[in-house]
Amino acid sequence: MKKLFIILFASLSTVSAFSQYSTGTLKFSLNLGNSPYTDYVSAANQSSETQYIQVGGARQTSGNSSMVNMLGAEFRYFVADKLSVKFLAGGQTILIPAQNDIPGTTDGYYDPQTDIPTFADVKEQKLHQYMVTVGVDKYFVKNNVALYAGIEGGFRYGANSSKGINVESAGTAINEVYGFNSAITFGGEYNTDGGLFLGLEIRPISYAYTITTLEPIPGASQQADSYNIGFMVYPMMKVGIRF
Repeated sequence: MKKLFIILFASLSTVSAFSQYSTGTLKFSLNLGNSPYTDYVSAANQSSETQYIQVGGARQTSGNSSMVNMLGAEFRYFVADKLSVKFLAGGQTILIPAQNDIPGTTDGYYDPQTDIPTFADVKEQKLHQYMVTVGVDKYFVKNNVALYAGIEGGFRYGANSSKGINVESAGTAINEVYGFNSAITFGGEYNTDGGLFLGLEIRPISYAYTITTLEPIPGASQQADSYNIGFMVYPMMKVGIRF
């Protein structure tokens, strides 16, 4: 009787584990960790006679100047038993409306007790920072724990455009960074019977190519590129649910 119970329990555990990675299963998770987002891009200074292009790139080991960042949302769909495709994306846009300057009342020496200060104009700015990744992973399952390995490719974009609205403005200044990245992925998951799961993931090998364009005034621009090769980079933690 005891032997029969053990066999039955093992059989049910196998079915439960298999169903978590069977064809048609959908997983949704929020991912935390390092990612190939671009850094925030600074606006070009139109008043500078000599322009210096800051070559952007994927920070393979430190992400966005923090050890833990909110990457975005990941959807993973199993197209076959223990074989999934994934889609990971995130980003933001920041819009800053322009404001005219406000002249003050100072005449030579500024006295805060009697004078009104001058307020400089606020340039119109548009900041963008986006990332999307797609990939394929193969799972190796034992009970409620699974290891997986796969490949992925992605695109990232960051930009800052600035434009003044006074007569001294020379048009729109643009600083733009975009790039492509690919990697071998390796990770592990722990699944609960209720549908929740926790995961850890890292890239044993990663490659990123980035192009930076600086255009301080319309029609005058320069480009530069960079290449990044990483080992054991972009660690992330996943918290998600299974359908």
